Amino acid sequence: LGELDISRINHWGRNQSLTFRSQYGSLEKQITINYNAPRFLNHPTIDFSVGGGYINAQNVITFASSTAEGDIRLTQHPNLVDTFIYQLSYRRVRVDANTIQVSPDLIPLLSEPVRVGGPELTWIHDSRRPEPLDARAGMYNSVQIFATDNSFLNSQANYAHFDWSNSTYYPLGKERSYVLARTTRFGMERVFGEAQYESIPLPERLY
Repeated sequence: LGELDISRINHWGRNQSLTFRSQYGSLEKQITINYNAPRFLNHPTIDFSVGGGYINAQNVITFASSTAEGDIRLTQHPNLVDTFIYQLSYRRVRVDANTIQVSPDLIPLLSEPVRVGGPELTWIHDSRRPEPLDARAGMYNSVQIFATDNSFLNSQANYAHFDWSNSTYYPLGKERSYVLARTTRFGMERVFGEAQYESIPLPERLY
């Protein structure tokens, strides 16, 4: 496994950063670049970022896929516990036909490269977690909604994606040295629109 990360902070003399990341391994290969500008247009609660790159990964044991993607993102922090992410993304996804463990009759369809693009909204509610990387109390909620349509930048799929996760942490014992952690996740995807575009590309499906 090899990894190379390069960051330039205070870009153009401002509180902005440019980050390059690369990784090469047996399960994942990626090259990404991201530009981040906090306090966008001097607004104290909004950050702006734009980025893109290429990722080739073994998603699950049944196939490996590659993604070339670009996105524009606005992140809003209205208070100490809530975060809203407004994102516009466009990507090309492809499956390696040699890694698909399904019927040979389905391989040409499942491995065909597909363009996917559209808006995405994410809400994160993180309350009472003093140490998010080692949480011992509090609750974490996240909701993500994404939709793509063939009318957007020549996309080749029509579907909507919903993903909700909820985690809670309860300290136990007199010294609160034990933690009961619980996580629930619910996801749903639905196709819509013209019949020829009613499909969910294999790398975009929930597992």
